[in-house]
Amino acid sequence: MKNWNLILIFCGLYLTSFGQVAIIQDSDGYSNVRSERNSNSEIVHKLKTDIAFFYSEDYYDKKVEWVKVFIPKNLYSFDCPDKYLEGYVHKSRIQPLEELKEYDKENFTFKLTDKPFEKKDKIIDYVDQKYVFGINGLPPIGVDGNIPKLEIDKIEIYLNGEKIDVSPALTMDLFECVDNSKIFNVGNDYFVQLTCSDGAGYYELVWVIDKNGIKQRLVGSIY
Repeated sequence: MKNWNLILIFCGLYLTSFGQVAIIQDSDGYSNVRSERNSNSEIVHKLKTDIAFFYSEDYYDKKVEWVKVFIPKNLYSFDCPDKYLEGYVHKSRIQPLEELKEYDKENFTFKLTDKPFEKKDKIIDYVDQKYVFGINGLPPIGVDGNIPKLEIDKIEIYLNGEKIDVSPALTMDLFECVDNSKIFNVGNDYFVQLTCSDGAGYYELVWVIDKNGIKQRLVGSIY
């Protein structure tokens, strides 16, 4: 039971230690990520404008010019990792998704369909023969040690009449999702934002899509 508590604490910190989701707004197509809150510190990464990331709540502090960001090293957020590059970006370069106008044109559509969770043909790992730790070898996202209620049946995405394929690998670890999607468009990229939850398992799901397919799947939570 002690090991299970450590797992819950670890995953809980992962899902609650981030702020909102944003993208970079910069005519250069990227912004420098610094090691400290100043322009003289080391550049640890160049963050492109088509990558979604988490930013901390100090963004809303009027005295703060450099905002801490958490950039996924794994663009598809597999497993329950702590593999985020942390650094600082100047506030003027951060564009929160929630502050963008929602996209309402017909050339891009997104539809998520869920269904009741089925145990059949799934390998479920338990801790202490009680708490769900893994489903088909992956930590289940959106649950807190319990059997999920909902799993994703399918996701249908169309851009300019062309279907965008969604690999089953990108949905097999996501649970408790319903289609409450908000769509945003910046240039050639479409950002689809959903909130998914079954109580303590709350998380945010963001898909980044262009004509070539799914570029990123960002999974985490906001506070």
